[in-house]
Amino acid sequence: MAVLSNRAGPDVQFRLNLYNRTNAQYQVPVETYRQNLLEIVARLQSAGRRIIWATITPVIDDRHAHRKTDFDRYERDVRSYNAAALEVMSSAGFDINDLHSVVHAAGVEDCIGPDGVHMTDAGYRTLARPVIAACRKVPE
Repeated sequence: MAVLSNRAGPDVQFRLNLYNRTNAQYQVPVETYRQNLLEIVARLQSAGRRIIWATITPVIDDRHAHRKTDFDRYERDVRSYNAAALEVMSSAGFDINDLHSVVHAAGVEDCIGPDGVHMTDAGYRTLARPVIAACRKVPE
């Protein structure tokens, strides 16, 4: 989580990354992820802070699979975890910074690096704009 100064922007803009699968098992199943988010939301709401939730950015399945690691990540999982998070965060009244859509609009192939998960320099620049804009937004 990034804690910002006492300026007019949010106190916190955060996201939880996608959990990996190992041997076809999730480290944290989506329902547990949802429950974890509910606990985080309760703590943040009790602090009375302005919060921005940022969605998980896309995964390029083929690129990630070529890494031949002991864990897997899939775009379908990103969408599932984002859907759970959006439900929780919207219900909590948190602002949403949909970075997943930002990357898609800018071009996934150009924004995501050879590992299929992490951003290229262009991808980081693409993400910086909406993150900064969301932080500068003064609540009504």
